[in-house]
Amino acid sequence: METKTKVKVPLIVLSKYDQTVIAADIFEKYPKAQKVLVASDGQAFITDEGEGAAKNHAKNNRYGKVLDLILFTREGILQLINDSKSVEGTDTSKEVEDTDTSKKVDDADTSKKVEDTDASKKIEPSNTTK
Repeated sequence: METKTKVKVPLIVLSKYDQTVIAADIFEKYPKAQKVLVASDGQAFITDEGEGAAKNHAKNNRYGKVLDLILFTREGILQLINDSKSVEGTDTSKEVEDTDTSKKVDDADTSKKVEDTDASKKIEPSNTTK
């Protein structure tokens, strides 16, 4: 009987821009989805009814590392698209302000304090294991 050896898979962490593109693609393919969590490895989860699967993936994945999760909302992505269209129509020689659209939410904080209402927020994986 052969024993399988576990092969270590290198983790490729996606940029926030790449994660935003993935979320926009999910919203395009699933018009009823309102919230999407995208892990730093590119795995996307529609989280309209819960974040459990995404948090489990962030903790228990084939890379053996805890992954970052970013929550995107449909309204936030539409706002980013509209903002980018308005920037395209302006003079490119003028300096454009880069805004941070991430929000960090601590899983232990049940009130879900959020700094602002931009397109995405960072979610911490839960500390419970099953």
